[in-house]
Amino acid sequence: MHALADQLILLDPAGHVTQPSGLPLLESESFESRFSPEICRMFRNAQQWVNQTGQTQVVEYPVPGGHWQEASIHPVPDVPGHVVVLIKDIQRRKEAEIALLRFQEGLTTLNQISFAPELAAHQQIQQGLELMCRYFQLPYGLLVQRTSPVRLLNFSGPEGFVYPALPLVLPSPEPLGEVICQAKGVTVLQQVASPFQSTLLPPEQRVHCLAGMQIDVENQLFGYICFFDTAPYPRSFAPYDTEFMRIFARWLGFLLEQERQIARLQTSIQNKNRIMEIIAHDLRNPIGAVIGLGEFSLKVGQVDSASQLYQALSGMVSASKRANRLLEVMLNADQLESGKQTIHTLPMNLSHLLQQVLAEHAPAAAAKKIRLLQQAPEQAMAAIDIHWFSLALDNLLNNALKYTPAEGCISVELVPHDTVWELRVRDTGIGIPPEWHERIFEKFTTAKRPGLAHEVGTGLGLHLTRQIIQRHGGEICLDSQVDAGTCFYVHLPRLSQTP
Repeated sequence: MHALADQLILLDPAGHVTQPSGLPLLESESFESRFSPEICRMFRNAQQWVNQTGQTQVVEYPVPGGHWQEASIHPVPDVPGHVVVLIKDIQRRKEAEIALLRFQEGLTTLNQISFAPELAAHQQIQQGLELMCRYFQLPYGLLVQRTSPVRLLNFSGPEGFVYPALPLVLPSPEPLGEVICQAKGVTVLQQVASPFQSTLLPPEQRVHCLAGMQIDVENQLFGYICFFDTAPYPRSFAPYDTEFMRIFARWLGFLLEQERQIARLQTSIQNKNRIMEIIAHDLRNPIGAVIGLGEFSLKVGQVDSASQLYQALSGMVSASKRANRLLEVMLNADQLESGKQTIHTLPMNLSHLLQQVLAEHAPAAAAKKIRLLQQAPEQAMAAIDIHWFSLALDNLLNNALKYTPAEGCISVELVPHDTVWELRVRDTGIGIPPEWHERIFEKFTTAKRPGLAHEVGTGLGLHLTRQIIQRHGGEICLDSQVDAGTCFYVHLPRLSQTP
């Protein structure tokens, strides 16, 4: 039995230490003098359960000094009421269990930080460093970016992880890094330096690095994480600590890689905006000039309408107008989404605006032999930006003209409700498949097809239209069936005042 435990104790039916004849010499020290009253009660309760069931009972308990022991309580054959207690030290096993629990709790917290939508990347990094400081119970944590030719940190151990305490003297007078954020003893450093020793530590204070690992971003060394204290005491780490450090290093590298990708994307967007500005200034005027010269030639050039020259000029004007419209849609979408243009609403009669917009589309409708109908009250007040809302109406009517065959009909109806105006733009065109009803509002949507006259779109028109309507506090939806026409419904808040 001595081979199974560090200590053996025999308890009589009353729970007292005893030594019956016929058994080898066991521990005879007073039970109460060795254990606290709580542990004594725990043993006696376990003894009662063992005597009632005849089965072994195992209990774990702490002892002074921070250690843990395990006691297995067995019935004694042929000695009724007596039990033998086998006690052994389980400190290592308990430390492993506690380390596993800390590891699991650390992973859970790191996961919560990762999926917190309200946190920016630098805030996630800061909270991650604070988590690691709590995990290792160390007051300082650093993210240091490696710069050439200075090697900032000199780590040792497998894969850069430091098992024993490693004295680290910060390079002086060479700088370590620029302080980005600092909270609860955690500092994040970047490439350009400020004096670290004068901000967190007393002058000439030595730093004792206790844990650290390199950070790789895009398969290249970015820098290091380091967690340390100023007290030079020895420290070792469990395997779970090492694994958590590796996981944190990979997580940190992923965040930093995302930041680089976002920076590149922002640069790309800035370049795209610059290209759009160039298009706005360098292409709009030449296209307008081509349209003007073509129309002027058709009007005053005395060209026979049946001649090839007339057909060529007409095609040139038509193609230039399509290019100009595509350009306008792209520029308007870019300006609205980038914030360069904003919505400025004023009280206005929607009925008058509908009349103007329909009049502008009447020639195109007449050329395709499509009827345009309007039904609206005389007064329909709403707060709108005439430029942007006219553009939204243009897009809806252009789509209706594009997909409605000859001899068809397009109607625009304005219906009052309690708090909103409902604008209906209905056509007798080819309709929209049900699976496209939501996709057609997406930016650069692929849910599109050429018009009946082979007109080509950008995939931006209805996206821009919905953006404009939503900026007016309204909503847009549609009802459509293939080969049975389409109706777009626009809801705008009503105004009771008259102009």
